[in-house]
Amino acid sequence: MDAEQALELVKHGSTLLLLDVPQHTLIGIDTQDTWSSMWMGERYGVEIFFAGPVFMGIKMIPPGVHFIYYSSSSREGKDFSPMIGFFVETSPSEVVIRRWNPLEERLVKVSEEEVTIHSVLKFLVGVDNLISCC
Repeated sequence: MDAEQALELVKHGSTLLLLDVPQHTLIGIDTQDTWSSMWMGERYGVEIFFAGPVFMGIKMIPPGVHFIYYSSSSREGKDFSPMIGFFVETSPSEVVIRRWNPLEERLVKVSEEEVTIHSVLKFLVGVDNLISCC
């Protein structure tokens, strides 16, 4: 992907910030196979990630309704819990934030008090390379 294509995806795509997700957690999102297929109404695909030690989320998500699913694992990453998930409807350039709740072993919405434009922008500038592309 060239720089112009990447910039277009960043401008029109959404970002899903997943804070404090434990390493080895399996995270998936349904999405179109390619960005252009979103406009053509073509097939859907699936993206799956394993959270590493610095995983922070998924970027360049096409706008629309998506199902985010995940499964926590043992510390070694060998045994996994049942899959759970949630639907999210994203708009161009939207940032959706969820935080891992270790007691419930699930992603929860972040309170409005925790989210400010300043902190989100500062966060994105500092960790852009830690967010996976969709």
